[in-house]
Amino acid sequence: MVVLLQLIRKYDLWLYGLCGLVCVFYLRHAWDARKSLAASFFSLEKEVATTRLLRSLTGALFCCLLMGTIYYVSRILAADLELPEVLRAEPTPILIPTPIPSPTPGSPTVAPTPTRPIVRRVEATSTPVATLTPQIVPPSCPDPSAQLTAPGVNQVIRGPVEVRGTAQIADFDYYKFEFRVAGSDSEWAFLQRHNDPVVEGTLGTWDVSMLPDGEYEFRLVVVRRDGNYKICATQVVVRH
Repeated sequence: MVVLLQLIRKYDLWLYGLCGLVCVFYLRHAWDARKSLAASFFSLEKEVATTRLLRSLTGALFCCLLMGTIYYVSRILAADLELPEVLRAEPTPILIPTPIPSPTPGSPTVAPTPTRPIVRRVEATSTPVATLTPQIVPPSCPDPSAQLTAPGVNQVIRGPVEVRGTAQIADFDYYKFEFRVAGSDSEWAFLQRHNDPVVEGTLGTWDVSMLPDGEYEFRLVVVRRDGNYKICATQVVVRH
């Protein structure tokens, strides 16, 4: 069951696309059935067209419900299964011996009577385990007009990732995101373009859900109106 939920979360975008195509198919048939119903003169033709229309609308509604189910499973149910369990400490019994009084001078010595140690159970309080948040190390970029503060260098990422930093330059035109496989000489793949400058804020979102696990290079390119630009790049690790 857990494996099935993880597969749905990993390929949810593909499932959305497939459900969307099927929904469009049913809506197209519904539109054709509606035109046939409007052009029908005989009761039998109208009955057949009405049946086709109802079936097509039912299929489209089912596709919408299926997409809602996929969203719930991939974004809520599957995410809850990854929460760490809280460890609970078992109560440990503590033995407290009974003190023996010291004899006074001149008093007869009496052999101590063996006493049974008193066992007291002390309930240990359950202390939540501290979770260490990995420190994000931003890349070292020399120009203050193009800076990335997240994602950091060699940061492990998955799903939608918030990109933060600064994209502000004299004669600003736009800024864009690009990426490629780390260590390769391939061309940079274009991701997004934004036309408003940002100073120490959210630049956008990079969704890596469809990328296979591995190391990638990501860069911010801030472009001036004359075509000159400044770059800030980092390297990340995609791990689903």
